[in-house]
Amino acid sequence: MAIAAFDIIETDAMYCYLLGLDEEEIPDALNHQFEAVGFETIWFIHNLGSMGIIISLFPILAVFELLLRPFKNQKVLVKW
Repeated sequence: MAIAAFDIIETDAMYCYLLGLDEEEIPDALNHQFEAVGFETIWFIHNLGSMGIIISLFPILAVFELLLRPFKNQKVLVKW
């Protein structure tokens, strides 16, 4: 199920560290059906997995693109 959810990075320990929680404090899934499809807990941030990292990087990439936009039409001749 981790491949189907594109969860390529183990993020549970990272989220616990960033939120200041212990692994034991994370509540379990509501029932076995939720756990079978990949929802390990009732907390949204933990269920996002690596998509949470990608979503949090989007504003940084947007600012980076805005900073580089003035240089888009520059003609630069480079000799090798």
